[in-house]
Amino acid sequence: MRVIAMLALLISTTFAAQAQNFMKGKSADYIRRTAFIIGEAHKQLLKLDSAQRDGKFALAIAHQRMARRSFEVADYKNAVYHSAYARRLAMILNSYSNKALNSKFKDTPEEMELVRNSPTDKVLTEQVQKGNPGIKFSDSDYLGDTRLYKLDVDDLIQP
Repeated sequence: MRVIAMLALLISTTFAAQAQNFMKGKSADYIRRTAFIIGEAHKQLLKLDSAQRDGKFALAIAHQRMARRSFEVADYKNAVYHSAYARRLAMILNSYSNKALNSKFKDTPEEMELVRNSPTDKVLTEQVQKGNPGIKFSDSDYLGDTRLYKLDVDDLIQP
């Protein structure tokens, strides 16, 4: 009986580890793709007039960095949720001047499944603000690309 209990524990631990690795890979892919979309949105930001720079890009950066922090502590679901919101914000900027680009970056069915039970955008933004007291969302901070760094997780993935 003891051997069966030990075997069951070993099997359940193995499945949990495989599920964790699967989610790690899926969230890394999601975050990586969002980082690329944000890069494209940054190109659009530089073309916008000051009235169109309403903080959405800065908010996208904040959520993408929150996704990265969540990924670092193996909170892969939360990482995907924040990255998804960052992606939606970046897509708004892309849509201002490039409709074709917007359709190119639509979520795949697999990506839609990853974000199916996502918290509201308000809840996600509250999490960012709680983790960064006094944060301001100013797009003008990103008109140069000097602060546009560490948006993907490639440096966090073990080879």
